[in-house]
Amino acid sequence: MSEGGTTGPKSRELRPESNAELRTIGFRLREIQRLLSMRVKQENVRLEAEGLAPVTDAAFFKEGTAEHAVSRHRVKSLAAQLGGLELGADVRVALLGGTVISGTTGPIDYVPTERLRLEVRPRDDSSVRYEIRAVVEEAGWSPVTVRRYELGDDDWEVLGVVRSVETE
Repeated sequence: MSEGGTTGPKSRELRPESNAELRTIGFRLREIQRLLSMRVKQENVRLEAEGLAPVTDAAFFKEGTAEHAVSRHRVKSLAAQLGGLELGADVRVALLGGTVISGTTGPIDYVPTERLRLEVRPRDDSSVRYEIRAVVEEAGWSPVTVRRYELGDDDWEVLGVVRSVETE
């Protein structure tokens, strides 16, 4: 034990709770972003009715934010790496927020000039599916994002942006 704090097992015991809190905060922030985007769309209807120019960008992620923290070159490289995987490959995907998913690759749809979509299924839970996807836009590849679906859910849950990929 050091003078000013704790070390060892006690600090490790707090980590799962902190991770759960961070996931909750992340979920709430994404929900706020979704609600703000919907509000911008509503406000645009009002502005157009009054003959005013609508807001052209309803997205709240801008260059330099966590959503774009992976460089365009790195995104293209990640898309190629993921698109080049074999069906049934064991993969470990790390997201910007620290979340890590791992499992076996399912169907892979990769067209280098258009899109990437692949599924990852955890080895230990057949009720969960992850979808990794990105598309080519005017400015290059969109961030490679991961969504999660569990049997019984109403919709996919966006988990975040891919930071790195390792084959196991």
